Amino acid sequence: MKQLIGLFWALCLLPLAATAQRTVNVTATLKGGATPSGPLAVVNETQVAYWQPAKAQFKTEFTVEQLPTSVSFATISKKGKVTPLTTEIWIDDPDVRLEIDLANRQVTSDKPYTQQVLADKLAKATGQEKINLIRQHADTYPAIYHLHQLVIRNQVSVAELEKVFQSVPDDKKSYRYAKQIGGYLLGKQLPPLAVGKAVTPLVLQDRNRKPHTLGNPTKKHLLLMVASSGCQFCLMALPEVDRLRNAMGEQMEVVTVWTDPTYHIWQNAAKDVKRLVTWIDLWDETGVANTYFKAEATPSFYLIDRNGVVIAKTEGYRNGDLEKFVRKNVK
Repeated sequence: MKQLIGLFWALCLLPLAATAQRTVNVTATLKGGATPSGPLAVVNETQVAYWQPAKAQFKTEFTVEQLPTSVSFATISKKGKVTPLTTEIWIDDPDVRLEIDLANRQVTSDKPYTQQVLADKLAKATGQEKINLIRQHADTYPAIYHLHQLVIRNQVSVAELEKVFQSVPDDKKSYRYAKQIGGYLLGKQLPPLAVGKAVTPLVLQDRNRKPHTLGNPTKKHLLLMVASSGCQFCLMALPEVDRLRNAMGEQMEVVTVWTDPTYHIWQNAAKDVKRLVTWIDLWDETGVANTYFKAEATPSFYLIDRNGVVIAKTEGYRNGDLEKFVRKNVK
């Protein structure tokens, strides 16, 4: 167990400079045929912008954790059907210009990424062919990205993932997708969490990106909320969590753990609602907590006693049910 926790510390303490936020400006123009009748979706990892093709040129910006990053384009029909127009176009510069050939479905960049050909091969490959290609090029960001995609789609076994991840060089493990793969593997190795079991201490990040250990015994009960900024039910639950904390502050502490894919989203999405969060607020950067807690839905709530043992769990949110859940289990 000490070895596993040591691995997690190593993942958390990789140089933060590698994950500093960057603003990427993308300017795109269309050529080669009639423009689509509907808008185009411009997708950058976890962000989406929309482009009305009637405009001669489109410019947007994205906030990313690091470079390189990728964008892709898709058409959106009047009925809302999304059809991919391009594969991922990788970007290694904060200011790029792209030209999209609609007739040939090709994209050219004024600053082409050196690994774009490999990225295209990875996007087209499937099954064992893709895994082999990833292993052969595990020192590249596109390969690490596609390995992560296999993880979130449950298309690679833990045993196979461990073998491939060993091929990723240490200097690439600061890449956010590599951190998330490492966190996933650690979460899978930890003893399963269940009611009646003690929480294995996990090191997560606070708002200042400082390590905070979750799971140590406390003087009060702990209400742990696993949430996502894109989950409306999570945001709806915050006022009730705040009321419970104020009413039961002598008996119970509150901790939120956010599973957002990036620090930027965690800190900037739904700010008006999150102003209620004045308790311990943490980010699950590597995904280790989400994997370990096996939260199948957000929000998920865990009640943990003073000895660090889970005494009850519930998933989802409906107004008033959370208070019943807490008061029933916190004596």
